Amino acid sequence: MNICKDVAIGTALVDMYAKSGDAESARKVFSELKTKDTMAWTSMIIGLAMHGHGEETLQTFRRMQDDASVSPDLM
Repeated sequence: MNICKDVAIGTALVDMYAKSGDAESARKVFSELKTKDTMAWTSMIIGLAMHGHGEETLQTFRRMQDDASVSPDLM
């Protein structure tokens, strides 16, 4: 069951769960997003990095690079 159909709401949930350390819930919501924009990917990556999931952070970044619809932003 897809708990969020709106990318903005889904991204907010990913951000909340990931930053609070609930990586499992963040992963679940993230995987259910039909569209993953730059903000969704960034929320997931930052949340994982904040809580010491280094290898998964890099894997998620690489998956983002492979996603044809999203590319890393220059800051």
